[in-house]
Amino acid sequence: MLFPFPATSISPGACDRWDNDTATYTNERVPSEPNRKLNDAYYTGGPKCLIRAVQRISGLNINRFVGIDFNGFQHMVDTLGGVEVCVTQPMFDDELGLIIPEAGRQTINGATALDYVRARRVPAEGTNDYGRINRQQVLLSSLLREALSNKTLFDPNRLNRFIDAFTTHTFVENVDTQSLLMLARSMQGVDAGQVTFLTIPTAGPNEVMNEIPREADIDAIFDAIIYEWPLPGEERSASNGDQSDDASESQSDSGPVDDAPPTSAPSRSEIGEFESVTPSSVNVQVSNGSNTIGVASTTASALAGYGFQIYSVGDHSRVVNQTIIRYSPGNEADAATLASSFPDAKMQRTRGLGSIVEIILGTDFDATVIEPATIGTALPVSPDGTVVPRRDLPADLAVTNAGDLSCT
Repeated sequence: MLFPFPATSISPGACDRWDNDTATYTNERVPSEPNRKLNDAYYTGGPKCLIRAVQRISGLNINRFVGIDFNGFQHMVDTLGGVEVCVTQPMFDDELGLIIPEAGRQTINGATALDYVRARRVPAEGTNDYGRINRQQVLLSSLLREALSNKTLFDPNRLNRFIDAFTTHTFVENVDTQSLLMLARSMQGVDAGQVTFLTIPTAGPNEVMNEIPREADIDAIFDAIIYEWPLPGEERSASNGDQSDDASESQSDSGPVDDAPPTSAPSRSEIGEFESVTPSSVNVQVSNGSNTIGVASTTASALAGYGFQIYSVGDHSRVVNQTIIRYSPGNEADAATLASSFPDAKMQRTRGLGSIVEIILGTDFDATVIEPATIGTALPVSPDGTVVPRRDLPADLAVTNAGDLSCT
């Protein structure tokens, strides 16, 4: 899955100045500015600034960067003998002139391919960035099909020329030759139809023509990646919350919750996905581990208002920093349902609670109790023990499959 970004409006934060001529960082510091284009982050702050900006948008940890210049792109196309595109009408750009003179399916060389993906003033596409993004996806799909074809993979000279064009014109961060070779080997046996482009959605341009990111929809997309939910154009095995007998060992068998570090992650066996249940089936013990008098009672009242069954209310034996939800093996769905009302709480497996789920309110608790997830909602438990309710993906995502041969 590949994710093209339009010229999205961002605030990348302060970055070290990047010198594009020498491909090095300078001692100058570029101050943070709001409402900048995503590509500006690279131009002024290089790979580090761009990576930081994308990490803020996606929530993903990015530890490698590969870039390729226009000459390299053109050279790669030429080493493959050109790539095939199909257009429904001649392509003309107000700045570059006539790019493709005739409609139909045809093979274009590197120079034409470069103009094809760079053109920004194509009258038929309007003023937004999406026409160019779609052309880039079409061209990269064609390039990928050609690179993965038998006539390339089984022709050592052709393949070596292509790899040489790639390695000569790429610039990387935290990537060595071995990593590139591993990437190339991993692509063997991959069909182009297994590669899908999903364009990051925006709500149109703002006053300076930067695309406004649809933040909630973008969060839903990257949550799907983080928690391995299926995205358009791909199929994944559905995860579940089944736990094996061997996986029932707890992080803390019988000791108090305070014995474990408040921010410690659950054991690997706790990570899974569970369906929320009706709150009326969840018996809750509310314990005050904070310095705030009466917070357990008010929290219990809020939970009762949502239908949870309150088993008991009281004080915890000690003050704790982190709000914890404790449960015994077999009550994961109950605990996850309760956790959906406390977004910052951490789930922790223990023994001796039976069917009771205990919430220990820490000093981090801000007295906010939100409505629990509706019955049947998928509730994945992340490695740090928090619950993130699954969100629906927007219906209007722009998706292109690299195996699509249709004429556009």
